[in-house]
Amino acid sequence: MAKRLLLMRHAKSDYPAGIDDHDRPLNRRGRLAAALMGAYLAEAARLPDLAYVSTAARAQETWARMTVEAQMEPRASLYHASAATMLEVAAEAPDGAETLLLLWHQPGIQDAANRLIGAHQVLDYATAQIVTLEVGIDRWRDLAFGGAQLVDVAAPKRLV
Repeated sequence: MAKRLLLMRHAKSDYPAGIDDHDRPLNRRGRLAAALMGAYLAEAARLPDLAYVSTAARAQETWARMTVEAQMEPRASLYHASAATMLEVAAEAPDGAETLLLLWHQPGIQDAANRLIGAHQVLDYATAQIVTLEVGIDRWRDLAFGGAQLVDVAAPKRLV
């Protein structure tokens, strides 16, 4: 049995003066892109069963603006997480979740996508981009680098 893994980078954020990195909101372009990517998931029949989202404000706002009807759990460990940390977070997902979305940050997300695929096929991870992977596992704790197949790369600029 195969599972689907969606790796999403947060949408474009703003840089207001005096705001800590963790608390930065989305800018106008980011707000629009988040909504577009939520519509893309619905149209492509790729809605997740479960989403683990970085606790950073820009990641949480991205998820909220996508208006996806799915269970979301914030994960502080995804804030600037490495590829290895991503594996640990994914391993926490219940096996009943057939499609898992992980929403976090560069550079860990690009490294994770490439290591899961086992090749450097994802070269530029745009903001709000979603990489869809198929993984031949029954249990999320069995997710490993090199065990995924690239299905699709979708970014806001490519969808409009």
